[in-house]
Amino acid sequence: MVDLPKIYRNALLVVVLSTITLFGCSNISEKTEDITVTSAQSDTLEKVKNGQLEGVLTGIGATKKEVLDKIGNPVKSGYSEYGFTVYYEGFDLQFEDYANSIDEVKDTSKVVLMNAEPKTVGITGKPEEIKKN
Repeated sequence: MVDLPKIYRNALLVVVLSTITLFGCSNISEKTEDITVTSAQSDTLEKVKNGQLEGVLTGIGATKKEVLDKIGNPVKSGYSEYGFTVYYEGFDLQFEDYANSIDEVKDTSKVVLMNAEPKTVGITGKPEEIKKN
């Protein structure tokens, strides 16, 4: 015997989940404040947009070979959930490849993410001042 209420309940569940998925993936725009940017901040923002940070000797898009030739061997390295990471004093670079060692990363693998300590990129001060800038 077919349990119609259970079939209807399951069909309703599928419709509800599909609707949530459809509307949950839509773009939501957020209103942001207009912030006055100084020329020094503008220069820093432009460098970041180009994948470069002050104090970091390479940028996003550099290959493993370019990084090692320019900066040398990292202090340490390892894989992460985002790709292979090399750590230098004050910053780290993540490559697009996943590997267990630096030797396994292709020479043509590119830097896709950069992290730097605030002091390395010239950001100093109290947390409130940093947030304000």
